Amino acid sequence: MAAMVEQDTALASDVITFTSGGTEANHTVMHWAIESFRSKFPEKIPHVVTTNIEHCATELPLKAWQKEGQIKVTFVPVENGIVEKDQIRNAVQDSTCLVTVMMANNETGVIQPIKEIVQMIKTINESRKERNQFEILTHTDAAQAFGKIPVSVKECPVDYITIVGHKMYGPRIGAVYHAPDVPCLPPLFFGGGQERSRRSGTENTPMAVGLGEAARLITILDSSALHDLQEKRDLLIKLLCDKCPPNSVKDNFADKLRLPNTASLCFSQIDAGILLEKCDGEIEASRSAACHTGSGAAASSVLIKSGLSIEDAASTLRLSIGRYTTFQDIENAAIILSDAYLKCPKKL
Repeated sequence: MAAMVEQDTALASDVITFTSGGTEANHTVMHWAIESFRSKFPEKIPHVVTTNIEHCATELPLKAWQKEGQIKVTFVPVENGIVEKDQIRNAVQDSTCLVTVMMANNETGVIQPIKEIVQMIKTINESRKERNQFEILTHTDAAQAFGKIPVSVKECPVDYITIVGHKMYGPRIGAVYHAPDVPCLPPLFFGGGQERSRRSGTENTPMAVGLGEAARLITILDSSALHDLQEKRDLLIKLLCDKCPPNSVKDNFADKLRLPNTASLCFSQIDAGILLEKCDGEIEASRSAACHTGSGAAASSVLIKSGLSIEDAASTLRLSIGRYTTFQDIENAAIILSDAYLKCPKKL
């Protein structure tokens, strides 16, 4: 597991804590940071900085704890899908204990400037240490990133990273990478004191082994595998633009650095939900995050916060390319989607 994040200066058991999944991993990191601050400054209310497009496993607990008066939170707005590091800096307060920003958005695929943010926070921490202030911890939810872009704590020395197995062809288990010198207590769960008292509960050994093997396989992927994903993604976009009427398909975040397998496409003048219905189940796609399936929302709030109009967000599909997607699959998908688009009732 340690090799997955290129951390070879410590044993895996020193820097990896297994969790039930990404939701628990995010909760655990936030709990560690908040409680660490509270133990040192019990008279102050901990403050967390994040963005307004985080996964609900980060957003919702922060909002709940803020409503209960346990913490304060600043949700920094993104601009055209990406957060500016200066906006993060401006949000930092004396009581800030954690900055958490996802590595890549699960709906737009846009990659956030984590390395720049971490370097900035380390510079801020130099002066905070001299003033006996809490040194801000950094966290990134990298669930969407592993297996699609390189993730290295040597290149980007973030304090905590959320790891999720099923996003990289592994089992449904999660883990937290934590740098050797950062707080990993108190535990979120009390009990038998497993994993060096960081996470009680009998370890799910088969799942942990499966996650380790998935991580090992990622480390032996070469750059051609990632380029292959992008080539197929770009071909899908081109074919859809060619097969649909002129200017009816818009690549929402084409000008942003994004995951090589993800496309956020706006099909003008139609409802994305109806478009999927017209595909008759031949396409596996979504109009928002998979974890929001069944919410009934007409448009993704993440897309709106990322700069899309309500109308464009309601007309947008998220299309993802898998490791085993073939070029024939791409061609078939383009035909199915373009035919379905032509059958959709158009908005006036």
